[in-house]
Amino acid sequence: MNHASQPLTHTNRHASPRLHRRHFASARMMPHGVAESACTARVAPQTLAALPATVVRDAGMLELLAAEMRIADLEKELQEARAMACTDPLTHAVNRRGLENAFQRELARAERSGEALSVVVFDVDNFKRVNDEHGHSLGDRALQHLVSVLREAMRPTDVIGRIGGEEFALLLVGVQGEEALAAMTRLQGTLAAQPVPEADFSLTVSAGVATRVANESLDALLARADTAAYVAKRSGKNCVVRA
Repeated sequence: MNHASQPLTHTNRHASPRLHRRHFASARMMPHGVAESACTARVAPQTLAALPATVVRDAGMLELLAAEMRIADLEKELQEARAMACTDPLTHAVNRRGLENAFQRELARAERSGEALSVVVFDVDNFKRVNDEHGHSLGDRALQHLVSVLREAMRPTDVIGRIGGEEFALLLVGVQGEEALAAMTRLQGTLAAQPVPEADFSLTVSAGVATRVANESLDALLARADTAAYVAKRSGKNCVVRA
């Protein structure tokens, strides 16, 4: 029978599943169809090849630049995280880890140049009374004030660190003995001359100064300075003693 000569008729029967599959397969192969994303993937290399070489090159440069910017951002975030790990969150002085890092850095420099290295340990006189009479909030601001004043008066090469509640340490580069003692006495006078903001009092400190001897560790140096600071406090406070 010649099927081509038969008239077209309509039927309510569902089409065979095989016809659905055949139709779907045809749609997959249509270059302008939307049924199959692979069609777009096959066309993409041809489209890319048809673009001017300058466009392709510029697109690659932009992608490389974006990657380099992302790397720079990640490196900056890493540096900030390291800085935060070495910084006291209240006063923004270095913490014990930061002080250790600074000591190792300055020690290497001092050993090359032959410069001296001194450490000062001090704590705030009568700080418990500050907290008891004015509250811990003002006590925190007083510590922030202390660090701000001393940092402003110190040399750029010197380092201030918070090693306890109201206990601090200074790393003084290139000074020793009486010179280090005089430097701390000047800082002590500067602090006493500037009242705590929003308060009617100034801070005084009792300090001990020690200059590093050969092969002395930071812990041993801090211990000697701390012993001298204890003597300063027992001597009437608001003074500096050399170890």
